[in-house]
Amino acid sequence: MTTRRTWPAWAAFCWGLIFGGLNLYWSLGGEFLLDHLAESIQKDVESGSTSLLVLNTLGGLGKIAAGLLALGTIASWGRALPRRVHLVLLAGGGAMILLYGMANWVQMLLVELGAVDVPVSIGEAQVRWYLFLWEPAWIIGGVLFLLTAEMYRRALRTGGARHRPSWRGSKGR
Repeated sequence: MTTRRTWPAWAAFCWGLIFGGLNLYWSLGGEFLLDHLAESIQKDVESGSTSLLVLNTLGGLGKIAAGLLALGTIASWGRALPRRVHLVLLAGGGAMILLYGMANWVQMLLVELGAVDVPVSIGEAQVRWYLFLWEPAWIIGGVLFLLTAEMYRRALRTGGARHRPSWRGSKGR
């Protein structure tokens, strides 16, 4: 498969690695961007919440696993997963990530416009961070996984996925 068709898988992999890596970084005590998260999360960090540590670790590992799932559409080791299962996980996961980001972005937009009260757990100072950074990051991730699923679906339909040793344009060599 050409680079034109593989870029969504690489981009989704990078999204999972960066976003998941940030969760793991916070799990290990990192503080970068932590002050731009919801006030309730900041309080949990200050109190040393074990549940937050577990959620951050699992969330980070889950995002990295999702990125590897996307990369598996263009890598030979991706053959370990049945094609339809792979496609359903990519499309379903992408849709859930996209809907999560969009729903939260709309909520933050309504807060910013004054139509809805600021959620106590978020805090007024964090609303714009969610509106312009965190929720768009989820939306971008969802779009990348859906694009990966669509490119993979097309490759499966045309016989290009996992039927040749390389997706780099070889003719079945």
